[in-house]
Amino acid sequence: TLDYAALAARIRAMAARHTALAETLAYDVAACCLEHPRCVKARVAVEKLAAVEGAESAGAEVTLAR
Repeated sequence: TLDYAALAARIRAMAARHTALAETLAYDVAACCLEHPRCVKARVAVEKLAAVEGAESAGAEVTLAR
C-alpha cells in the first residue's frame, strides 16, 4: 500500500515552495506519486484561488501513467 501520510508530507513541501505555473506543480505532484512502485496512474488537479481577476480560481489537471 501507499504511505499516504508520507506522500502528503512531500506534497505539502512541494506546495510550500514557489512554483510559477499550476501546470508545473500538478506535474511534479503526479510524478512524485509515480515514484511509488505500486502507483501506476496519477491524476492531479490544482487550483489557485483569485489567480485571475473576475474568476473564482484558475488551475490545471495532469494525468501521468506508466
